[in-house]
Amino acid sequence: MNQVSPSQDLNWLLLDLLEKIPASRSAVLLSTDGLRKASQGLDQDAAEGLAALASTLCSVGGRIGAEYGDGPEVGQILLELQNLLVFVCTAGPGSVLVVLTENTADATVVGHEMTMLCNKVRSFLATAPRHAVSGPDHGGR
Repeated sequence: MNQVSPSQDLNWLLLDLLEKIPASRSAVLLSTDGLRKASQGLDQDAAEGLAALASTLCSVGGRIGAEYGDGPEVGQILLELQNLLVFVCTAGPGSVLVVLTENTADATVVGHEMTMLCNKVRSFLATAPRHAVSGPDHGGR
């Protein structure tokens, strides 16, 4: 019996998501600190770059929410560019989902499908927090 890695399972979920969204280009699941967990529609380097940028968008959104809203929790961010829509949402504890679409995509459909995916498999999309490494090489002087 072949074992399927969690990353392969997540890639399948992203492929299924993109098939449900007309005019979609790509999707990346990442940790809140910007590390790619899974992706579809981009090569690994592009997906890692998008993960870093999406993490930054979430940080900026959280900061705006903390300063001008009711708190730093980000629900969804939509960035409209000339020929591209960028959707970013929290996908579970410690995780973020970003979807790129053509500018002709229906934002309501994209947002709905992203929310449905995240609600169905939120615990599977979660990223465990990292713990600080301690030891002789990592301590202060």
